[in-house]
Amino acid sequence: MDELRPFLLGQGTERIVFRSPKEKDCVIKLSPLNAQKQTRREIRYFRFLQKKGVPFLHIPQFKGEVKVAGYVGFKQEAVLDADGSVSRPLTAYLEEGRGVFGGSLLPETKALLDELLHYLLRYNVLPCDLTAPNVLLQCGAERTRLVLIDGVGSMNGIPIAQYIPFLGRRQIKRKWQRFMTRRIEPVLKK
Repeated sequence: MDELRPFLLGQGTERIVFRSPKEKDCVIKLSPLNAQKQTRREIRYFRFLQKKGVPFLHIPQFKGEVKVAGYVGFKQEAVLDADGSVSRPLTAYLEEGRGVFGGSLLPETKALLDELLHYLLRYNVLPCDLTAPNVLLQCGAERTRLVLIDGVGSMNGIPIAQYIPFLGRRQIKRKWQRFMTRRIEPVLKK
């Protein structure tokens, strides 16, 4: 764990995120054993998505579990901009009142949000924690996209919505509506 400290990117209530010291295009997410529930759930969910052949277009590619004494963790694709810097949350751009491409704020933001929602619905990718800090805007060399970096999978004891797309879509739409009305629309109205 000590060798990871210089690579710290951030820390939440349950997890610590590091840039991988060996693979610059990866991050390592670790949870202490006494707070491993979310991490274990996400590992199961990522494996489920891989097994189904879901493309990791708007969520970081899952690279496998990581073993660190006293922690449960996994490795994921780092969400980086074309210049190699860590991508910023979409709300950072919105709060600055500027468009992603320097143009009009609303049409381009709406198009990116529509693309993310379409992806979640098409592949039944369930967000359990759809909050503004968890949605990064990746400005890549070839394309710009929104990436949901945390809080995926069903929080239900029996994750039936991941197996029945009709129920999954209802859950996605409900969480999306809440995300838009509480997090995105207030920033757009400023």
